[in-house]
Amino acid sequence: MHRCRLPLSHSLKIVVFLFCSSLFFFSIGVSPALAATKFIQTFALYYNVGYGSNISAASTTLLENFDLIDTSRILAANGSGIWSTIKAADPNADIYLYELGPQDYINEDSLPQVNLNSIARYSVVPSSSTLASLNGSYPGLFLFDSGGNRIYLDGSPNEYQMDFGSTTYQAYWLKAVDEDVVSKPWVADGIFVDNCNPTIPGLSGTPTAYPTDSAWSAGMLSFVDAITVGLHGYGQKVWCNMGSTDNPVGSAMWQTLDKSANHPDVLMEEGAFAASWGNNDVYFFPEEQWVSQVNTEYAMRNIKVAMLGNTKLPEGGSGTDNLGKPVTFWQAFYYALGSFLLGKNDVYNNDYFSFYPLYSISTDQGPWWYDEYSDINLGEAIGPYTMSVDNGVDIYWREFQKGYVVVNPTPNNVAAWAIPEPSQQITHDDLLASPSSIPVVTSIALNSHSAAILLKATLPPTVPTGLAASTVSSSQVNLSWIASTDNVAVAGYKIFRNGIQIATTVNTSYSDTGLTSSTAYPYTVAAYDAVGNTSVQSSVVSATTQSRTTVSTSPQGCTGGSPALSQSCTYTPPAVSSPSSGSPYSQPPVVSGGGGSSYSGGGGSFSGGSSGGAIPSVSPSTPSSGGVTSPASSPAASGLTNAQVQSILALLSSFGADNATIARISAVLTGSSPASSETSTSSSLTPATSQSFPGTLSFGERNAHVIALQQELITLGLLAPSYDTGYYGPFTERAVETFQASHNIVSSGTPFTTGYGLVGPRTWEELQVVGM
Repeated sequence: MHRCRLPLSHSLKIVVFLFCSSLFFFSIGVSPALAATKFIQTFALYYNVGYGSNISAASTTLLENFDLIDTSRILAANGSGIWSTIKAADPNADIYLYELGPQDYINEDSLPQVNLNSIARYSVVPSSSTLASLNGSYPGLFLFDSGGNRIYLDGSPNEYQMDFGSTTYQAYWLKAVDEDVVSKPWVADGIFVDNCNPTIPGLSGTPTAYPTDSAWSAGMLSFVDAITVGLHGYGQKVWCNMGSTDNPVGSAMWQTLDKSANHPDVLMEEGAFAASWGNNDVYFFPEEQWVSQVNTEYAMRNIKVAMLGNTKLPEGGSGTDNLGKPVTFWQAFYYALGSFLLGKNDVYNNDYFSFYPLYSISTDQGPWWYDEYSDINLGEAIGPYTMSVDNGVDIYWREFQKGYVVVNPTPNNVAAWAIPEPSQQITHDDLLASPSSIPVVTSIALNSHSAAILLKATLPPTVPTGLAASTVSSSQVNLSWIASTDNVAVAGYKIFRNGIQIATTVNTSYSDTGLTSSTAYPYTVAAYDAVGNTSVQSSVVSATTQSRTTVSTSPQGCTGGSPALSQSCTYTPPAVSSPSSGSPYSQPPVVSGGGGSSYSGGGGSFSGGSSGGAIPSVSPSTPSSGGVTSPASSPAASGLTNAQVQSILALLSSFGADNATIARISAVLTGSSPASSETSTSSSLTPATSQSFPGTLSFGERNAHVIALQQELITLGLLAPSYDTGYYGPFTERAVETFQASHNIVSSGTPFTTGYGLVGPRTWEELQVVGM
């Protein structure tokens, strides 16, 4: 096992040390409501700024990409405005300053506070400090072995182990941090506390105060709890480098802290999944320990989890792993990233990832950013990971909305693991390649300690956005939209009018022609890809065709000109109010079949036209209140003769008025009731028994002859069974139009110009022939 080597101050440079003992990391506590929304959230450890130097513009730009940053106070002292620069790029980024926790460096007394990485004060204290020296005034705060010797970390005789469980040391440490960081100009969002090991690390001897892992763990819990309460009291967040998620004691301590009322904000695992421990280039944990790391990450709820993978290899390099097998940098990187994604908690979204090359010798490295962090997005996880066995090899995989993550944590290879569905494997080499250039596969090879990130080939394109419709004329509407994207390739677009596909195109525009004047048309668009997947349809947009220009001998409704002269008049029917949002009529039922005329109102929608076809059965819905209510008058009371009424209606038709408008005006002039609901499920009328022509039947009438007509239309399959109401409404009118078109009586026009939709003697006779 190995322990973390994090930065220490030495002769004008911050050096990152790695200690060959147990590794420990920290996590960050977070409320689910405050969690970020990136698919891969990242953090950076950045200590490469030597004393007296300034951070480069390139490094600043890289740091702006990370969500959590652990760095040194010297960075703020020498990098003018660095904190505000990072915050301007990402206001939610948290910046922590490094501080050694349960140890102290005895050789940092001569350094100014801005250069310290521990509380120092071994024998000399800063002039501004109110604390006495540890060596002179608090010798009992050091840890001793059974021989009375002070204990230090293996390989680092200047790094003494302190009695971290002592309340006196805890208070001393907090006061020193307050003096060195919190009250200084370089203060940031929080303190990164190193070496909060849950178990005994590699030491020069066995401490008499904490001789067992259990005793050590209890003391460390006390230390973390105390400094968390204290630093939170200073307004500072707490990030602890704790590690040991690969063993039961460490995993239990992580989960205990996660449930604590005084938990730190972040915990870090410094050797996550792939590490630089030992003599080889990459250390891969045994499967059981690897599973513990994944499960510990997934179990955290309140603390942010920072998982750090690392290797001795340079980016793009190759070497050997701890099993003596060949290994590459990108194999280790994808293995660590894939393992991280298996343990990623989508509910709390409190997981953060980082991977460092050359970790054992990193003195002037980083921050390390990879395109994978921003360009891989598999969407939400479908559930937790699954383990399956392939020819005796344990394979761990997890499904996401857009793909799969598959990891082989064993020393054995798998020749062909069957993917649940056709997919494309993403590697570093093709990460930025055209999606269409990546082959679709149904199985993949998974060698020892490798991972695969897969995109589903069955994934549909994104939904087209920005759909716009513009009216060109009385018969043409032009559409345009913003292009979709796809993991394979967008092949084209499907155009829908009234929910029915009318065309396909490879362009992001389309012209719909041959339309009826003064008619509203709703449109949607869907994208389809090269392997046959179709997106969800876009949001609906509507456009109304222009009115036809007609020649009239009457000046009413026109401007200018002489009444004795013919003039062109354009009539635009009034807009029909849409029902209020959230009402049961916001998605009205639609009866479709052919183009031609349009009617909407009373919670229903209807369109019809020149071609025949049966009307699909539509369940009736109760209309909203309102509408046009005819006055209690009759043609005699209005003073108009029937011929005068027909003249007025003919004039309206010549001006381009739609059927519904003409029918309503006719009802007012004749004293009928257009507000009656065609969707009423009850009627007091008895169907007419006489089959002789009863006289013309038209929109707005309500009598027994209409019931007889509706029953015949229902028998012919042109009208839904629930519409035998005795009221001649839009659905009955549309059924009549369909019958007329299918029997070559009329095929278009208006009731008062061609009789289309109006039951006259010829239509009545034809209905008797077919069975009335």
